[in-house]
Amino acid sequence: MTDLAVVSKKEKIKKFFKRLLGYLKRNWLKLMGLLIYPLVIYYINFYALSNQVTTMLYWFGYDHNTFFEGLGRMLEYNGFQYAYLLILAEVLLLYFLTGRMKKSMLIHAIVSFVFMTINTIVYSFRGTCFAILDIFSLRTALNVVGGGYQLHFKKYYWFSLIYLVFLIVFILVVYRKKGPKIKFKYRTIFLATSIILIYFVSSADYITEIKFWNVTNVYKKYGQDICLLKQFDNINVKKPKKYSQAKAKEILERFEVDDSEKEETENQDNINVIVILEESFADLNGTYNLGYMENLPKYKSMYLNTIKGNMYSSFIGGGTANVEWECLTGNTMAFLPVGSVPYIQYIQNNKISMPRYLKSFGYTTNAFHAYHKTGYNRNTAYNFLGFDNKYFIGDMENIEKKIYDHPSDASTFENFLRLVDINEPNQFSFIATMQNHSPYFYYEDTFIDFSENEAENVYLNFIYKSDEAFAKFLHDIQHSSQKTIVLMFGDHQPEIINEYEVEDESLKYETVFCLWANFDIDEEQDVKITPNYFPLLLAKYGNIKEDSFLRFLKYVHENIPLIYNYTYVGKDGNTYEIDDKESPYYNIINEYHIVEYYRMFDQKIK
Repeated sequence: MTDLAVVSKKEKIKKFFKRLLGYLKRNWLKLMGLLIYPLVIYYINFYALSNQVTTMLYWFGYDHNTFFEGLGRMLEYNGFQYAYLLILAEVLLLYFLTGRMKKSMLIHAIVSFVFMTINTIVYSFRGTCFAILDIFSLRTALNVVGGGYQLHFKKYYWFSLIYLVFLIVFILVVYRKKGPKIKFKYRTIFLATSIILIYFVSSADYITEIKFWNVTNVYKKYGQDICLLKQFDNINVKKPKKYSQAKAKEILERFEVDDSEKEETENQDNINVIVILEESFADLNGTYNLGYMENLPKYKSMYLNTIKGNMYSSFIGGGTANVEWECLTGNTMAFLPVGSVPYIQYIQNNKISMPRYLKSFGYTTNAFHAYHKTGYNRNTAYNFLGFDNKYFIGDMENIEKKIYDHPSDASTFENFLRLVDINEPNQFSFIATMQNHSPYFYYEDTFIDFSENEAENVYLNFIYKSDEAFAKFLHDIQHSSQKTIVLMFGDHQPEIINEYEVEDESLKYETVFCLWANFDIDEEQDVKITPNYFPLLLAKYGNIKEDSFLRFLKYVHENIPLIYNYTYVGKDGNTYEIDDKESPYYNIINEYHIVEYYRMFDQKIK
């Protein structure tokens, strides 16, 4: 290389850095704006979602420590650096597409806030944040909201909106001068940078190790951008380790009924079975020691021919259809992505279930849901689960309506007794109520003053009325000419419990259940169970012959008594995460996963 060429190359490098330095001097404010923007937008979303927003007074000198302590906690404990880089990558991606930094930031800020608003609405509606797969449940949400649902935005939302206005003003001032638009080929540098940043963030150990069992906690702890990125990674149902159809069949074959046991069960009498899912039915007074007057007097007094205790749900304030699915199939939500709804996403053809299984013994199967048939695609899902007869709110008469036209439990049970003859033999019936559905802004002259808190008092009164209606229903079943068992359980606690401060988070997933018979059975109290194990109770007390799956499920239950919220409790009393490979029950939980995947996706049912 000649001396002239070397000088020429040095001159080019010199010119490049000179231009770069000049660009930085001219645009230092815009570059600072780009670096500050991710911090501010993360701050807005972090406080809006964590309900720990600082008021505008903090900005003007009141209680400075609270603001700076909150900011420090945000930076220190919540993986801020990853959220920062991810937001920066999103802005650079928009810059690649638009060629204008002002436009990119404004689009990002507005979209981010719209999504935060959606999150606020969803959280207000059911007490948990938005999950990507909630898109599949949009029609159901509109059914309920269409009944006149009142939305209440809390103050932290409005403060976040004020912060957003300040941010938009900041963007408009900093980027008020419109510079030349960068050519597309040069903007590919920003695309490449964006892709590299997204890959770096998504593959970082801190992100890959996030446990996505509680979507609301992930939003609050890591921010909405990280949460959404993580959700896309978990959106598909993953096959269990060592899965094959042959392996699933091999597991079930280990629990096949032998010939001697078949002979013992050949001449058993069929018993009528009624399963009642009580919307949001829980004993808040007992669970949290609130000290209020008893609002479940009849349930608490049940003893004769009764099995009762606590059921542990995977949900708070929602997820009713998923609890239904667990109860009716013996499957668990613990192996499915957060936010998924089997009724909508995975039940596209005939599936094995308790109603379908009982049909093989000559049962007539009835489903009764006291609301619209489109909710969670129930009209179709009930067909694929093997129900012969389906009844919805359109089939009900003389409805006593409660909040937002939700039928009362009394009306629901009266209409069920009108539509289904409980004196006919070989009946399996599933009932889902609606009376206790949120929101809890309502008043009746007959209400008892349980609590000074309006929403809490409405809820406690609704449960009191459910208690009365259920007792009357059992009185009617008592006089049936057919032997009958009735299983009743609450699907989840109401979202109002998110206002409670508790040390033991498992309390928030605790509801009540009971199994009652109009004939003699041995009584039990303080039983703990999760809805996937209800088929075992129905088989035991309904005199139902166990197939290989029920026998396998009994084996799982003996070793793992509770499975909920992506954790399980072993018979040693310890709690394990669902994917804990060090757990002494890992092989059993993986076999359950294998069998469930097979039953959901590969088992052929005519």
